[in-house]
Amino acid sequence: MIKKPSKVLLIASLSLVGLMIIAGVVVSIFYKPYMAVYLTTGDVYFGKTSVFPCVKIQDPWFLQRTEDGGLTLERFADAAWMPKGKMRVNKDQIVFMSRLSELSSIVAAIEGRNVPQQQATQQQLPGGSEEPANLESTLGE
Repeated sequence: MIKKPSKVLLIASLSLVGLMIIAGVVVSIFYKPYMAVYLTTGDVYFGKTSVFPCVKIQDPWFLQRTEDGGLTLERFADAAWMPKGKMRVNKDQIVFMSRLSELSSIVAAIEGRNVPQQQATQQQLPGGSEEPANLESTLGE
């Protein structure tokens, strides 16, 4: 038989572990940082990303090369087939994922904030402007 102090310690320990598991699940469900997701196809998607129970990108954006060789940031929902909702990504197709800084010009463009002139060649932003943000200088192209 377990002594009373040991029983209390066991119950307290199990309760603490249970709370930590619940907190981890809640954080992974509700906390969605901006991330870059690079796929084996060479495509890069940006957006608020969750990884539990599968990789999902909420309101994804992607880079598209322009005719003059520059890069623009395009909203996935604005593609010709007009996809709707979150984008689920096959984990086997992911080369790497990287968290984006809130100071990133890509995050600023997605959120509709002004991008400093030294970080982007245009200050026109996607989603409400006539021209998408040109990220050529930001990405070192």
